[in-house]
Amino acid sequence: AKGDDFNIDESLAISAALSLPAWLETGEKFSLTGGVGVSGGGETALGVTGIVRIEGNVSGFVGGAVSSNGENWAGKAGVRVGW
Repeated sequence: AKGDDFNIDESLAISAALSLPAWLETGEKFSLTGGVGVSGGGETALGVTGIVRIEGNVSGFVGGAVSSNGENWAGKAGVRVGW
Protein backbone atom coordinates (compact mmCIF):
# COMPACT_ATOMS: atom_id res chain seq x y z
CA ALA A 1 0.00 0.00 0.00
CA LYS A 2 1.02 3.59 -0.54
CA GLY A 3 3.31 4.81 2.27
CA ASP A 4 4.33 1.34 3.48
CA ASP A 5 7.98 2.08 2.68
CA PHE A 6 8.02 5.30 4.72
CA ASN A 7 10.49 5.08 7.61
CA ILE A 8 9.63 7.73 10.20
CA ASP A 9 12.80 7.07 12.23
CA GLU A 10 14.98 7.59 9.16
CA SER A 11 13.09 10.79 8.32
CA LEU A 12 13.57 12.08 11.87
CA ALA A 13 17.31 11.39 11.70
CA ILE A 14 17.57 13.21 8.35
CA SER A 15 15.60 16.17 9.75
CA ALA A 16 17.86 16.36 12.79
CA ALA A 17 21.02 16.24 10.65
CA LEU A 18 19.60 18.89 8.31
CA SER A 19 18.76 21.27 11.16
CA LEU A 20 22.24 21.46 12.72
CA PRO A 21 23.08 25.05 13.71
CA ALA A 22 25.42 26.96 11.39
CA TRP A 23 26.58 30.58 11.45
CA LEU A 24 29.27 33.05 10.42
CA GLU A 25 31.47 34.75 13.01
CA THR A 26 32.52 38.36 12.55
CA GLY A 27 35.13 38.57 9.81
CA GLU A 28 34.40 35.12 8.37
CA LYS A 29 33.51 34.78 4.70
CA PHE A 30 32.59 31.09 4.72
CA SER A 31 31.78 28.34 7.20
CA LEU A 32 31.07 24.64 6.97
CA THR A 33 29.16 22.72 9.65
CA GLY A 34 28.67 18.96 9.78
CA GLY A 35 27.19 16.47 12.17
CA VAL A 36 25.00 13.48 12.84
CA GLY A 37 21.25 13.22 13.38
CA VAL A 38 19.88 10.33 15.45
CA SER A 39 16.31 9.14 15.99
CA GLY A 40 14.82 7.24 18.92
CA GLY A 41 14.37 4.26 16.61
CA GLY A 42 18.13 3.93 16.12
CA GLU A 43 18.41 5.46 12.63
CA THR A 44 21.26 7.87 11.84
CA ALA A 45 21.96 10.43 9.13
CA LEU A 46 24.88 12.70 8.21
CA GLY A 47 24.34 16.38 7.47
CA VAL A 48 26.41 19.32 6.26
CA THR A 49 25.65 23.03 5.78
CA GLY A 50 27.81 25.64 4.07
CA ILE A 51 27.37 29.39 4.49
CA VAL A 52 28.93 32.16 2.43
CA ARG A 53 28.88 35.90 3.15
CA ILE A 54 27.49 37.59 0.04
CA GLU A 55 27.92 41.19 1.18
CA GLY A 56 27.82 42.89 4.56
CA ASN A 57 24.94 41.40 6.54
CA VAL A 58 23.68 39.19 3.71
CA SER A 59 24.68 35.54 3.56
CA GLY A 60 23.53 32.47 1.65
CA PHE A 61 23.45 28.87 2.75
CA VAL A 62 23.04 25.39 1.30
CA GLY A 63 22.88 22.09 3.12
CA GLY A 64 22.03 18.46 2.81
CA ALA A 65 21.60 15.29 4.83
CA VAL A 66 21.66 11.63 3.84
CA SER A 67 20.50 8.53 5.69
CA SER A 68 23.18 6.13 6.90
CA ASN A 69 22.14 3.57 4.27
CA GLY A 70 22.31 6.24 1.54
CA GLU A 71 18.78 5.54 0.29
CA ASN A 72 17.14 8.82 1.36
CA TRP A 73 18.27 12.42 1.49
CA ALA A 74 16.98 15.99 1.91
CA GLY A 75 18.38 19.43 1.12
CA LYS A 76 17.93 23.10 1.90
CA ALA A 77 19.02 26.45 0.50
CA GLY A 78 18.30 30.04 1.43
CA VAL A 79 19.42 33.56 2.23
CA ARG A 80 19.85 35.31 5.59
CA VAL A 81 19.79 39.05 6.20
CA GLY A 82 20.83 40.35 9.62
CA TRP A 83 20.76 43.78 11.26
